[in-house]
Amino acid sequence: YFEYHRGTLTSMGRNKRNNRKSEILYEQLEILGVMAEQAGGPYPQRLLRRGWDVILLNQFHDIIPGSAIGPVYEQTDQEHEEILTAGAGEARPDGWGIWESREEDGKIPFLW
Repeated sequence: YFEYHRGTLTSMGRNKRNNRKSEILYEQLEILGVMAEQAGGPYPQRLLRRGWDVILLNQFHDIIPGSAIGPVYEQTDQEHEEILTAGAGEARPDGWGIWESREEDGKIPFLW
């Protein structure tokens, strides 16, 4: 660890933003997955493994700072789009088996 390495500048802001959005989404999906599993539902291991594999691969030392060649960023844009779409589709609370609606509360979802 070098004390002056506290971040990475980049010439590819879109790529760095997609990386961070993916990290946040997949961290939330892991939490929801554990909650669903505790409630008797399935844990989305395949989805999470695929997402984290892409996220970590795209953190390679030439990709985040923006020093890779153009085709790399075309590929990472496509990969980020795929995992963000897949993750967002899975993040819907009605598909996890951990949400319930209560008629007396006007069908406000809550965790149980």
